[in-house]
Amino acid sequence: MALRADAVAEPLVILGASGREGLAERYQLADTVSDAGRFNLLATGKDCLEGLRVAVERDRDVEALILVSPPPPDGSSLPGVPTLVVCGTDDADAQGRVYREQMVNCHYVLVYAAGADVARDRPAAFAALVSDFLARRERFIVNQRSGLLHP
Repeated sequence: MALRADAVAEPLVILGASGREGLAERYQLADTVSDAGRFNLLATGKDCLEGLRVAVERDRDVEALILVSPPPPDGSSLPGVPTLVVCGTDDADAQGRVYREQMVNCHYVLVYAAGADVARDRPAAFAALVSDFLARRERFIVNQRSGLLHP
């Protein structure tokens, strides 16, 4: 798959059934973690625990981690890679604050008028948020203390 000139070099590995909305045009998407090379990792729902495990085990290869509506942490080690946790304001089970409190390099964003499946509920906002985070990582505008709601 050819990348556009403004696309990032690292592939975006997606674990879970959702999360592709609005991203295929900008990123080289993959369904599995490759054995070699650097990559960004996006996981949704229950697959977030697997994403966390991969980010800890492959911390030298994972450029950034995005968790969408993750379940509560299971007590395993948490990665130090730049991490974005995305939840919808209508998701009654949102766990983003827990991750922000436990992870050093974690940004937590609530997307207004979205439930647990933020990518399907608000595809344009989700794609813009993920793209901005992957482009900026540590310079991402939402800091650890912010409660910003994405418009």
